[in-house]
Amino acid sequence: MYELRVPSNMSFVLTEMLGKIVQGTLEEFRSNPAGYIGKFTDTSVGAYPLLASLAASDLYAGSGVSPVPGSVVYTELIPNYMQHSGIYVGDNRIVELNSEGDVCLVAPEQFVSGGLGLRIRVSSSKGQAVGSSSVAERALAQVGKRVGYHLVLNNCHKFTSGCLTGIYNNPNSLLRMLKISASINLGATDWDAWQI
Repeated sequence: MYELRVPSNMSFVLTEMLGKIVQGTLEEFRSNPAGYIGKFTDTSVGAYPLLASLAASDLYAGSGVSPVPGSVVYTELIPNYMQHSGIYVGDNRIVELNSEGDVCLVAPEQFVSGGLGLRIRVSSSKGQAVGSSSVAERALAQVGKRVGYHLVLNNCHKFTSGCLTGIYNNPNSLLRMLKISASINLGATDWDAWQI
């Protein structure tokens, strides 16, 4: 009978490998979205124009909410798999932690540019956006800083949750964790589309 021995650093190694695979996939998608999607679709169907038209119609849909300063916002990078989050700070600007580790002030179009950008979702409750001026102030205070970005362990969701709580060293590196933090700190019960 053989005994399987797992190295003590196996979970770290697997996390690193997964991070590199996902980062490479995202970089490939960003450099050539049509080519990347084309690898997984029937070429006779032409999925990319369909996705592009969905993205445009979803992003600029006429129904939804308008964020308020301190609202949490997120968009789909790869629908149902990867999302990007940030804090709306007013004047049509969002503070985000990008994949280079830079905390930047960006327009909504820049915020969705790294993925399919089907829509921006806003922290809301009962059809109204929810936010906090102290959250917006914390986010703005971080603009221009550089952090050690890691796709899995130190990402935009962890940063955004830090803006909500003031605790940047937190475990909230998944969107579902960020949504719980937004519920606790802002009273967010829904995630409505941004009416741009």
